[in-house]
Amino acid sequence: MNRILLACLAVSLAGCGTIFDPAPYSPLTDKPLLASLSPPATPLTIFPFTDATDAKPKLQALANGYADQRDDLMRQQLIFDVPMIGLGVAAIVNPLYEGAKNVTLGLSLGAAGAAGARIYFGPQAKVTAYNAAWLSLTCASLVADSIATEKTGDGAAGPGLVTQLSDTITKAEGSLTGNPVLLTAYNQARVSLAALQTALGTLNAASSQLAQYALTVISTATNKVLANVQNVSAATAPVAAIKPAAPMRGLAQETTRKTASDVAKLTLDLQNYSAQADAMTQRINSVMGALPKCTPAS
Repeated sequence: MNRILLACLAVSLAGCGTIFDPAPYSPLTDKPLLASLSPPATPLTIFPFTDATDAKPKLQALANGYADQRDDLMRQQLIFDVPMIGLGVAAIVNPLYEGAKNVTLGLSLGAAGAAGARIYFGPQAKVTAYNAAWLSLTCASLVADSIATEKTGDGAAGPGLVTQLSDTITKAEGSLTGNPVLLTAYNQARVSLAALQTALGTLNAASSQLAQYALTVISTATNKVLANVQNVSAATAPVAAIKPAAPMRGLAQETTRKTASDVAKLTLDLQNYSAQADAMTQRINSVMGALPKCTPAS
């Protein structure tokens, strides 16, 4: 009877996603998980994300898939741990009570067999890989929420500031000679404009970066299970690609000479717009810079 129960247990655990299943888990093939999304998705439709708002629940769903698989494996590995510990303790206690040597040897071999099976099926390596994926994707979901907020703020106001700063730079180009203060403000404004254009370009490409990050995390978790190699940091480090800034226009000749008050106003406008652009760039870069930090240290 016990043998029949043991055989039934082994058959039930030999299915997909169990401790005896050698194939690594992937949330992209988890049909119940994909069906739980609104609207339901498939491996072909879950990517690309339409925007950061769309990315947030999908990233969290992917993370939850890894968390569920991790928890199931942690419970199932007791199949090896309980017999291994019990047989090991019995192998130690049996000689103390003058038990038969054959029994001690059998208990020792049983404990070793359970330990060997645990190593062969490698549940702990899977648990570690899935836990790292869960942490990364949960963090990415929070970053997606921050990106969505940033896009409604600086992302919406940024193009207007770019136009204002660019127009002011153009107006100042004919009055640079003999005005060192204006020249300093002009040079700083060009640097601030280029940095803001780059930051806005990165923010606009955030949804593709989030999707690429998710795919990289999934691929890395799979490779860790297959090769038992933890290398999440190396795999996800290049995810924060920077979009090049638009080229600056060359110097233009101004036909109308500006008065001292005009030059002073230009200088003040350049300084003010540059300060606004620098602050906006810093906020955007702070939000976008959080994504690579979602990768746990290996």
